[in-house]
Amino acid sequence: IGEFLTAKGWVRLADMATGDVLIRQMQGQLKRHSNTFAEKSPTPVAYVTGPKTAYQPIAYPNLTAAEVAAADLAKKNFSSIRSAAFDWRCHRRAETLLVIRNMLLAWARVHKPYGNPLIDEFMLNPAIAYFHVREALSDLDRKVIEPWLRDAMDRNRAWFERITADRNAGRNNWFSHGLCNVAVHAVAIDSRKDLNWVVNATRIFLGEHIEPGGETVDFRGRDALGYHCYSLRGLVLLAQAMNVHGVSLYNYRASKEGNGSMTQAMAFLIPFIEKTRTHLEYVNSKVPHDKLKWHVKELGKPWDFNPGVPFPYAGAYDPRWGAYARAKARVDTRDQPYLHRFPGYN
Repeated sequence: IGEFLTAKGWVRLADMATGDVLIRQMQGQLKRHSNTFAEKSPTPVAYVTGPKTAYQPIAYPNLTAAEVAAADLAKKNFSSIRSAAFDWRCHRRAETLLVIRNMLLAWARVHKPYGNPLIDEFMLNPAIAYFHVREALSDLDRKVIEPWLRDAMDRNRAWFERITADRNAGRNNWFSHGLCNVAVHAVAIDSRKDLNWVVNATRIFLGEHIEPGGETVDFRGRDALGYHCYSLRGLVLLAQAMNVHGVSLYNYRASKEGNGSMTQAMAFLIPFIEKTRTHLEYVNSKVPHDKLKWHVKELGKPWDFNPGVPFPYAGAYDPRWGAYARAKARVDTRDQPYLHRFPGYN
């Protein structure tokens, strides 16, 4: 399902491609992404940068401007590893597997995750890639790569447990992404114990984060549909990871009376997508920096539907989300028809 399509699912997709030109176009685009990725040499760095949080278990080092620039470039070069893994699933080229292997090994030997959700989420791409190629790698390779992914999982779990213990900490999108990081890495290394922890922690969090009408804490606190979608990005990807574990969380409600679900949080967006309602972003945000610094350009402007995540992710559960994304993509990307069918694969 979605990012975690199983081996059986990839075989079915290959069979469908024989009679579906759009699937073949998607496969061709994945191959082009993979070929571009193969031209990049591994440039791993020990530390990357991003927004700070007081609860992360690993402290920030003092990085020079050159080190920050190198880290940003390294992350950019690393980001398309997920497409390369999808291409390997489609075409099984040995050279593609070798490139993915070498990139994962290089980073695993050098990089140190912080346990900071919004920084460590760049590791979702390599974790998903590893999920798809794990069985094709040797035991020796797995013994190098999996401890690195486990560090990211353990440290994000430690962060989540620390911040959850602080009842004054808002239950916002940071929680969504922290849980998502743990879930995806746990699926990648098949840690059943941690997957069970994710199930319980997510059920509690959903009860605190989504209201009966589908509004999230982020929407209420930031007065922004953009943040509502950002939180759902982490949650819906987490739900896909949990489906691999055999647990359904997309429709889960902590209680029928007092809480909403991911399903309802997605449905909350429909009138704004269909423009029967309009929302002016950040006007009543409770975070002063939204109006003074962070989101000045969006302040007071109508929310503009972006067909990116979480919509392609949610399309795995309800085809209308893919339909909305494709309709927008047809307008925005006329020259790339594969996006009309698979808007999340670019």
